[in-house]
Amino acid sequence: MNNDEHASRNTLPRQADVATDVEAAADGDSRVGYRRPPRHSRFQPGRSGNPRGRPPGVKSLSDIVRKIVGQKVTVTENGRVRRVPRLEAILLRAAGEASRGDARALRLLLQLTERYGEIVQTGADREVTGAEDLAILRRYLPDFDDPSPTGTVPETDTEAKRDR
Repeated sequence: MNNDEHASRNTLPRQADVATDVEAAADGDSRVGYRRPPRHSRFQPGRSGNPRGRPPGVKSLSDIVRKIVGQKVTVTENGRVRRVPRLEAILLRAAGEASRGDARALRLLLQLTERYGEIVQTGADREVTGAEDLAILRRYLPDFDDPSPTGTVPETDTEAKRDR
């Protein structure tokens, strides 16, 4: 090996080469890879990535569910035929099954009543559920928890407003 070859290996790169590498890295044209798409395929400034938008007529899942649940179906009750929304028909069937002793339907209706139902009670109706009633509920629903503590009556919104 002569001294020129040995010297070129051990020395730093020339100043011009370093400047060219820095410009290329700053510009980003030469570096293509993960999260660095080619310059010609990047989003252009001032132009949307979805220029046409969502096509008309495309519905979301919530729109589809709302449409299906709101469809009218024919129900026969006590010999009377009437048209009700599908959700109401489903709840009517669950109520019928619950009254025939289906534990799952009963659990569903109790949960729905607790969450969405507005129970109208008079003073006489505001008694704590009797021990016999609780025993029956626990027999059909093993994981049933009494919603009100023993001996107390849950306060309603109207009572809370009246006390203020």
